[in-house]
Amino acid sequence: MLSRLGKVPSGAISKQLGASAPGRAGGRIILSSEPAFSRTGISGVLFLDLDGFKAINDSMGHIMGDQLLIQISRRLKACLRTTDTIARLGGDEFVMLLPSTRQPEARLVVSKVYANLIETMSRKNWPVTFSMGAVTCEFSPYSAEQLVNMADELMYEVKNSTKNDIRFRTWVGEKSVRY
Repeated sequence: MLSRLGKVPSGAISKQLGASAPGRAGGRIILSSEPAFSRTGISGVLFLDLDGFKAINDSMGHIMGDQLLIQISRRLKACLRTTDTIARLGGDEFVMLLPSTRQPEARLVVSKVYANLIETMSRKNWPVTFSMGAVTCEFSPYSAEQLVNMADELMYEVKNSTKNDIRFRTWVGEKSVRY
């Protein structure tokens, strides 16, 4: 699964974002497999990438970078619902799987995540912002990978243009609609 990203092995699921530095020494959190996607009825995905994370690692060191990732993990856990799955794909990329979430609810969840993360970065005086892509679907996509890839593409649209923003799209079959 997620062959384009090449970072996540298939066949595993986790809702745990630990207190230790995620992604170090095999502590990576793994995205759900295709069967888990089908069982949970996931209808929304948020793909999040940190803007400015490399500067934190370069100027403040990897220990501070790890602390930043831990804070982000904690904030994500605090913002999202117990039914959501949070995964760190490595580096500074996170994915949130949002079961049974339609467009209006996804907007509220994603806006809450964004505001909470920005407030935390401001309070800690970390010069980091967030590029996000969010996709909801009216009908089940062909695969979890398809939905995650759509959210990833939206996130990169943000990253390559304004940064520090969110792009939304609703998948309605063979086409998608921005909102």
